[in-house]
Amino acid sequence: MDPISATDRLFFEETGLEPAAARKSLMDGLAGADDGELFLERTTSESLGFDDGVLRAASNDVSQGFGLRAVAGEFAAYAHGLSLIHISEPTRPRL
Repeated sequence: MDPISATDRLFFEETGLEPAAARKSLMDGLAGADDGELFLERTTSESLGFDDGVLRAASNDVSQGFGLRAVAGEFAAYAHGLSLIHISEPTRPRL
């Protein structure tokens, strides 16, 4: 699987995040900025606990979030959220 397909699967298909909404939110957040970046993060972990060869505990965790950085001149502004779905909501940093 190529990197773009893997990214689309992780951040759009598995989360319900709409690419058009994320793009619009990014463009709104960077309006008036000279430069900016969107950071997306998603981690998953699984844990199995055994005692004397018997499974005693199992867990699964998914954490995700985003950060948006906008730069205008010598000023930088940041916005962030714990859920990727928030990127579809207005998150414009104030410059």
